[in-house]
Amino acid sequence: RVDDSRHGDDDQQQLQSFAFNIQRAFSASSFGVIGTIYLHNWWNFLERFVNARFPIIPAKRTSRLSNALVKVMIDQSISAPLYNWCYFFITNAVHSSNAAAGGDRV
Repeated sequence: RVDDSRHGDDDQQQLQSFAFNIQRAFSASSFGVIGTIYLHNWWNFLERFVNARFPIIPAKRTSRLSNALVKVMIDQSISAPLYNWCYFFITNAVHSSNAAAGGDRV
């Protein structure tokens, strides 16, 4: 049997050392707003673009599958790298502006 009493102390210490970080909350919420708007428009564009080139034929299920696969392929090759880059860009911009204002840089 493993003695878990030491792990309980670690958990208590982590809970006591928790402090709300407004800078991280602001960067996450900023990215959430921008990311949501971006993804909404991106997927609307993909719907129009892919459906125009790969129209869904109601009688064929394979057309729906190929339509979905094309959207995912385009999304993962173009949008996913851009989305990840934007996350780091926005996070860095928020943290840099806080550091310039005299805050801590984490």
